[in-house]
Amino acid sequence: MVQPLSARPRGDRLFHRGGIPMNRRASCSAIFAAIFAAVAVSISACAGFDLSVGYDASPAANFDYFWRLFDENYASFAEKGVDWDAVRSEREPLVDEGMSEDELFDLLASMIYELDDPHVSLRNPTRFANSARSSELRTQFREATTGAYLEGASLRGGGRFVTGRIAGRPELAYVRIKNFSPGGGAGSMMANHSEWAEDIDPIMAAFADAAGLIVDLRDNRGGLMQDVAYIAGRFYAEDEVYAVTREKTGPGREDFGSPYELRIAAGGTRAPEVPLVVLTNRLTTSAGEFMAMALLRLPGARQVGTRTAGGFSFRTLHELPNGWTCTVSTQRVRTSEGLSYEGAGIVPPPGFVVQNTEEAAAQGRDPQLEAALVLFAGE
Repeated sequence: MVQPLSARPRGDRLFHRGGIPMNRRASCSAIFAAIFAAVAVSISACAGFDLSVGYDASPAANFDYFWRLFDENYASFAEKGVDWDAVRSEREPLVDEGMSEDELFDLLASMIYELDDPHVSLRNPTRFANSARSSELRTQFREATTGAYLEGASLRGGGRFVTGRIAGRPELAYVRIKNFSPGGGAGSMMANHSEWAEDIDPIMAAFADAAGLIVDLRDNRGGLMQDVAYIAGRFYAEDEVYAVTREKTGPGREDFGSPYELRIAAGGTRAPEVPLVVLTNRLTTSAGEFMAMALLRLPGARQVGTRTAGGFSFRTLHELPNGWTCTVSTQRVRTSEGLSYEGAGIVPPPGFVVQNTEEAAAQGRDPQLEAALVLFAGE
């Protein structure tokens, strides 16, 4: 008899790149993940138990395990409008004991494509599938094109910050944050954040006289949440709870644990009356979206571009009976007011949705940045 998944040891918790543990138990790789916030995991061999107990490596067993794993652990079926029972009913007749590994992989991948979730994936030794449709997007952001709008452009934070003044309008400052990755140069960890993040302090000091500030989060696919909190804090004059998470704790669709508050510790020098524009696109993901969410809470802050990816939930890693691995989004994330952007992403208000195109890029233009500049002209 197959033991219910909920009654068996669960897959070890991945740390979202924010470094917030999905459970509070240490595992042999949890410390590494907390420090370096890589996609570090401790799978069943590390934890000392076998996730595949009661299952063999057949296609039918892997299909059943995969479906039940998501059924009991995935946090966002409601937000995504996905009927997971119907997904099983549609796919299960396609399972055949003689199917190839590629055919099984394609079948399982088709199930997670229904979720359109950048934190959900499937991997075997030769193939990888990400659930998010945004993973197939080709970015229309061109760093060289945007750089032509700047004067005095420079790199800080090990290359993660691009800063400058708008050419011909030096009263407007520009800061791009490429990612929140802890790796690479200037990447050692401080007590609660990466060392590179501290470069936001001289950046903000240099732009203290700016009449307007553009923060560019386009193509920012995430990283350490500690760095999000540190950098966002430089825009805040008072401490703020900006998001609340709840972890999936049981097999029921509404089995969630107690709320966990994500806080910003104020450390700002930016004058609150200075206008702020946040640029986003469909490849603004994960910690990049948390940064957008934090900044857009500020009075007068406005968003220009396109919606973000809608991937907020933290994730866990699991091993299938045949040795393949998958990641599952297992937390529900809300703003402190209870709003969810999971799946839908953060969407600019009407009149501020602007697409960049290949044609514009070929002309050396950045319509999204241009729209932000027009917005400032109307201040």
